[in-house]
Amino acid sequence: MTRQPWLRPVLFLTVLAILAGLAGRCLTIVDATQFALVTEFGRPLQVLGDDPAEAGPHWIAPWQSVLRVDRRIQFADSAPRELLSADKKDLEIWPFFAWRVIDPTRFLRAAGTLQAAEARLDERLAAALAAAVAQTPFATPSLTPDDAPIDPLSDQLPSILDELNRAATAELGVELVDLGLRRISYPLEVRPAIFELIRSERRQAAESIRAAAEAEYQSRVSHAERDRRITLAQAEAQARQIEAAAEAEALALLNSAHAENPDLYSFLQTLETYRSLLNGQATLVLSTSSPLFRLLREGPDAPPPPPASEADRAARLSPPASRTTP
Repeated sequence: MTRQPWLRPVLFLTVLAILAGLAGRCLTIVDATQFALVTEFGRPLQVLGDDPAEAGPHWIAPWQSVLRVDRRIQFADSAPRELLSADKKDLEIWPFFAWRVIDPTRFLRAAGTLQAAEARLDERLAAALAAAVAQTPFATPSLTPDDAPIDPLSDQLPSILDELNRAATAELGVELVDLGLRRISYPLEVRPAIFELIRSERRQAAESIRAAAEAEYQSRVSHAERDRRITLAQAEAQARQIEAAAEAEALALLNSAHAENPDLYSFLQTLETYRSLLNGQATLVLSTSSPLFRLLREGPDAPPPPPASEADRAARLSPPASRTTP
């Protein structure tokens, strides 16, 4: 039998390809974001990826298979649902939740895919929210007191999350990380009526605030006016007291000054009388013996006249005769 020269390289390459295929079949690479479940004829043997240090290449038997499951946190937005509250209000609620796989073996047996697990979690969440909303009254936003929450359902979310977590971990091998409400609103057909009610209540609240402010303003103005009157009355009384005391003191000083120099007092009184007469509309007829004539002629530095009798002094103190020019 003649040997073909090309047979040996072909056999070598065939054996090399088989060995490479077996090596590729036995070598699996575990990503840090995945669980790798090693199975043998459908029976799970080992889970790779529980520890971040397990990421990297691993060897398995050629007859074994690897099922990979994403271990990262998954985010899901539920569709809006119409629910009826305890006070018979129709509400639209948009929930969202975050979850992740913690037991890949149970997850693959119960759900198999991320989409199937998410759908089942969404159904359970809808049922839990419907039960919670049915037991919770929702106040209209316009009628809600300042110290009352508009969204009383948010306080119940931690308990709903714990309840769902227990069931999801036991049945699906997943964990709910977070649960929240993206939006709570009224259905489209009732929103105009709700908005009109809100506007009406806001107008009433504004009118009440304005009335209270006006009453406060009037009260403060009346108190200020009363205080002003009291202050003015006290100031006027104090001014009268000061004026009376000043007049009494001035009169005492005047009397004392008059007592010390009666001639000066007579002279000042004469000047005051003359000032009242010289008003620009009177004509004076003076005798040569009149003190005013002497004062006007000789000035204040003239020598004093000889002493006069009491009758002459009285005539001198009396004002001179005057004639008013028409």
